[in-house]
Amino acid sequence: MPANQADDDPIREEAIDWLMKVEAAPEDPAVRAGLAAWRARSAAHEAAYRRVARMWRLAGDLPAEALAARHPRVRRPLALGGLAAALAACVLFVLAPTVLLHLRADHVSGVGETRALPLADGSRLHLDTESAVTVRFTPARREVGLLAGRAFFEVADDAGRPFVVDAGGLRVTVTGTAFAVGAVGDTVSLAVRSGTVTARADGAAADAVRLRAGDRLTLARETGAVTRSQIRPSDVAAWREGQLVVDGMPLSAVADEIGRYHRGLILIAGGDLDRRPVTGIFSLRDPVAALDAAAGAHGARVTAVSPYLLVVTPR
Repeated sequence: MPANQADDDPIREEAIDWLMKVEAAPEDPAVRAGLAAWRARSAAHEAAYRRVARMWRLAGDLPAEALAARHPRVRRPLALGGLAAALAACVLFVLAPTVLLHLRADHVSGVGETRALPLADGSRLHLDTESAVTVRFTPARREVGLLAGRAFFEVADDAGRPFVVDAGGLRVTVTGTAFAVGAVGDTVSLAVRSGTVTARADGAAADAVRLRAGDRLTLARETGAVTRSQIRPSDVAAWREGQLVVDGMPLSAVADEIGRYHRGLILIAGGDLDRRPVTGIFSLRDPVAALDAAAGAHGARVTAVSPYLLVVTPR
């Protein structure tokens, strides 16, 4: 079966949302009543909910090794004998309940979704796919917590009220500028598009560092290692334009990035294929085509085993 877009059935998506609400508050009568009314709207609604509920029950019976497939989104290499287990693991990518994250966050984006939101102080927040933040503004301070994913900030000037972003290992302080922060996997990143920012890694003995437009900082959470590099300011948060810009990135890492926009699992098979470098600009608006283009640079191809499982193999 040729590579194709993920299934975007709106009724199925609503059914998943209702399932998540019930999992979060199983005894809430308002939730139960709302679900009953939604299921009664049509036979299609009832059938969709029955399907996702059944898949959720199946997911609950999966072994621990299948659960571990949730992070990262790319698994390699692929043995043919593991294909059935991979298909089972795909259930988690569609139905895994991010209930706690949703309950903690003030703003959340879904898979393949980016959002632009105004903040109370006149600043603007942009959320990448699968991202979540908390927002707490007081008369003396503006604070945002990045719980997951990536965010880009266009901060309104206010010299008397600092704007602080806590990215879980890295704290960024500004009064007015534009910058991007990411917390994906074991890495926290910061890149400045304009103005200046001050950043400090948690537990770091060194003084806070000051970054300007084009500066990038990467923190490895596991080791605490901090790396400083350069990026074209115009490439900061390229995801806002639906683009992934990479230069010599391993195919596995490119697939991880693309996989954040795909409702499913990506498997890479074949020798050192996952380590081969990729350079280019890829459209995140069509994740399957982007993966196909990235893999095609090394003569590989993408096969859609299902809407939720993509397999990359040598031709």
